[in-house]
Amino acid sequence: TDGLIGMSPIRAARETIGEGLAAQSFGAGFYKRGMTMSYALVHPGRIGEEAVKNIKKSLEETYSGHQKAHKVIVLEEGMKLEPVGISPEDAQWIETRRFNREEIAAIFDLPPHMIGSLERATFNNIEQMSLEFVLYSLSPWLINWEQQILISLFTEAEREIYEVKFNVDGLLRGDAKSRWEAHWKAFQCGAKSPNEIRDLENMNPRLGGDFYYVPQNMSSGGESPKEGDEV
Repeated sequence: TDGLIGMSPIRAARETIGEGLAAQSFGAGFYKRGMTMSYALVHPGRIGEEAVKNIKKSLEETYSGHQKAHKVIVLEEGMKLEPVGISPEDAQWIETRRFNREEIAAIFDLPPHMIGSLERATFNNIEQMSLEFVLYSLSPWLINWEQQILISLFTEAEREIYEVKFNVDGLLRGDAKSRWEAHWKAFQCGAKSPNEIRDLENMNPRLGGDFYYVPQNMSSGGESPKEGDEV
């Protein structure tokens, strides 16, 4: 808030995270109670304090807990069980947990599929979301690290010579078809040699694979360099 010191995502989104924890706690309590709502025991008349304690103790010992769930409850003296509160269905508990999970992932710039939320994931878009994770989530952090390493570990003269850069090519490899199409284009224009391509694919180099090839029908856009010209 002061423009200088950043705020932690957990602090900035404490209400959202607190909502998620509350939903998780509610779910744990719901299953612990035997997947039933809270109920009020209504007596048609008036009973004493000691009778209330005895009835409550008897019900808790006989019916409380998930191992005793769905037992038949026998009520006497015209007593009735009336539900208290909202059921998980009415409260949209599952939808709340799913939305909260995705919202927290968005706070940390994580695609939903990376936290196991696959409701909207398909074979077509999951690769694109993985690429977006590298471009929009990792890259800002990597740039910060690169700049800080360059400033902290190199002298001013060394910064003119050396460069700090994270290699994320492995995260951007994509599927085999897309990779080899990119390799072929780089090979055709002389940007990569066969051995450079083989190295990227974890293959051993081959004899004569360090040469660069270009199509014979290509030429430079200007005059050919002459002896003594700077290239």
